[in-house]
Amino acid sequence: MSDHELDALARLYRQHAREAPAGHVDAQILALATRGAAAHRASHVWPWLAVGMAASLALVIGLHLSAVVTAPTGRAPADGPPPGYDDGRTRNYLVGMDIDPPASSVAGTLRDRMHTP
Repeated sequence: MSDHELDALARLYRQHAREAPAGHVDAQILALATRGAAAHRASHVWPWLAVGMAASLALVIGLHLSAVVTAPTGRAPADGPPPGYDDGRTRNYLVGMDIDPPASSVAGTLRDRMHTP
């Protein structure tokens, strides 16, 4: 492009850059934009609101059902002994076990509290 063509383009740009729409056209454009934005916002809010309400309802129902299922009944389970039946059973078994004598005198001294200095 030559300088003469660039000058002509710059002049056209400056001429059209100063143009402004008439007042009523500008008001119509702003009104349409406002209505379009409100409609766009409303059309995007309702689906998410419905999804949020459905998710909340599912959580409430799920929590309610899990609370109902896991509630204690106050009875002993039918397939096991009553509570407290096995208390002390493991301790008695361990105390009555046969234990081999210590392998060395050092191990015997460490195990026997009476001989520790």
